[in-house]
Amino acid sequence: MYDTIVIGQDISSLLAAILSARHGLKTVWVRDGKPVECLRLGKYTFNTDPFPWSGFGETQTLGRFLRDLNLSSSLVSKAAPLNPALQIVHPLHRVELFLEKEDLLRDVTREFPESAGDIARLFQRAFKDNRFLDQHLAEQASSSPRSLSNSIKDRMTRMEALVTRQILFSSRYSRSLPKNSPPRILMDAGVFVLSNLQFGERIPLVTARLLLAPLNGLYYFQGGKHLFLKFLCEKFESLRGDLLDGGSVSAVHPGTKVEVKLQRDGQDGTMIGRQLVVSTKWPEIGSLMSQERRFREFRKSFEHPEGTLYPFTIHLGIDEKGIPEKMSEYVVVITEEHGPLHGRLVFLETSAEGDTGLAPAGKRALSATVFLDRPATELEDRALESVSHSIMARLKGFLPFLEENVDVMSLADSIRLCRSRLPVLDPKYRFKKMPDLGIFKTTGQTPLKNVFVTGGFTLPGLGFEGEVVSGIQAGYLAAGGLET
Repeated sequence: MYDTIVIGQDISSLLAAILSARHGLKTVWVRDGKPVECLRLGKYTFNTDPFPWSGFGETQTLGRFLRDLNLSSSLVSKAAPLNPALQIVHPLHRVELFLEKEDLLRDVTREFPESAGDIARLFQRAFKDNRFLDQHLAEQASSSPRSLSNSIKDRMTRMEALVTRQILFSSRYSRSLPKNSPPRILMDAGVFVLSNLQFGERIPLVTARLLLAPLNGLYYFQGGKHLFLKFLCEKFESLRGDLLDGGSVSAVHPGTKVEVKLQRDGQDGTMIGRQLVVSTKWPEIGSLMSQERRFREFRKSFEHPEGTLYPFTIHLGIDEKGIPEKMSEYVVVITEEHGPLHGRLVFLETSAEGDTGLAPAGKRALSATVFLDRPATELEDRALESVSHSIMARLKGFLPFLEENVDVMSLADSIRLCRSRLPVLDPKYRFKKMPDLGIFKTTGQTPLKNVFVTGGFTLPGLGFEGEVVSGIQAGYLAAGGLET
């Protein structure tokens, strides 16, 4: 019998499994389905997660976690902050978000000199509120037990933030970046990419953190993100954790002990665990929630509202001649083209020059992502092929020589990958009620003391950082779960 059973394919599940095993608990990580770690087309390798990763700095949550694991310096050196961290391109404007505050403000105010003072004051306000969020999130990723008085104090702190900081920041954001103004369009696009929330009319406090994300570093992983994930998997197994791949979870029965039925290699099996950690992106989490009456109210937190957007990515191997000289590895492209993707931005992830782990010399691996109203699993090939052609058409203004420099492109493989990565990537959620501070949808705890949840859905406003914090939080809950 296991102490902890973890179900999920995402990085949150992996971090939770590592923490459980590191605390001496007998842990099994079930990567339900057939995980795809990367996509290979000819001599090109593409990340299955095409969005920015953050938090590798020494004082940041993921960086501290990796240091505690005694991560080899050679692997850490492969993760480097980009400078500029992000480029945002509009038909009439272009800004580069640099690592240094002075450089970032200089570039933004160069593009929008009439708004220079307002934008500087907005960032000053963001720094103040981000210090508050730093403290709040540090408590969430802590292993320290909480008393009833501390829980009440947390509620009062959030209330203070919602009443005072929320109003002050939202007011400053609206004054500095008037609705539909060019600087607002560009800043909103950057925030959209870095978060898993669609904010709509309301400007939540988490926007302060997202504005500063480029200053904290968006990281590029030399050779591909799958190398980092492979290392973490090996670390988990070195802690005597069991990794189960290629199986399919057919049923989960929670109770005093958790029973997980698994089909693997044509055979049925059953695992018993004292506690369960399950990713919110596990496709069958809804059926798990419906089994137990005590989950009735909790289940409402997992209802996906209408308006959620789902990522769809095409993958191209291209000659470097098709890449502008100063193009960053991460680019948000805002176009004004009409058609089926009207009003949708395109996010580009490109391999770095000279990274032969992802592309041959003189070539680049490029991923172009848009967000659709329905997931790829619900759309026919014809519809996704049409979307792919629309993406190429929308990129012509920014990359006029793209098509003639395409070396490799397989829509069938891109479509297959996008359908299979549903348990890995978060969509852009939109909720009827905004999560507290724009961050917390739910905690990792559930009405059952031995069942915990993890995944970016629990901290949707934070994007990748939310994935990391929720994984660490669930790992600590599991580590302490046997004592409660």
